[in-house]
Amino acid sequence: MMTIGIAEISKNTALFNREDIFEIIDKKSKKEKYIAIPAKYRSLLEDVIAEIEYRRWLEKNAAALASDESAEFEEAAKAVMERL
Repeated sequence: MMTIGIAEISKNTALFNREDIFEIIDKKSKKEKYIAIPAKYRSLLEDVIAEIEYRRWLEKNAAALASDESAEFEEAAKAVMERL
């Protein structure tokens, strides 16, 4: 895995012509921001991507899920996410 800074991406877009996996960091804060994986591996990651999207959806809708109707709402949400 190759580590690159956010600014390096705009300066050298040819980095993405290679098939490397990149860890993208904010060099000022030294924090990891993203991991970039070549699209040809998407089929290997479909389940992981779906799980991440579902967890993000749960985070965004945490208040609605905390209500009395949350169990019914969560079941409906799971059904929707399974269809994706």
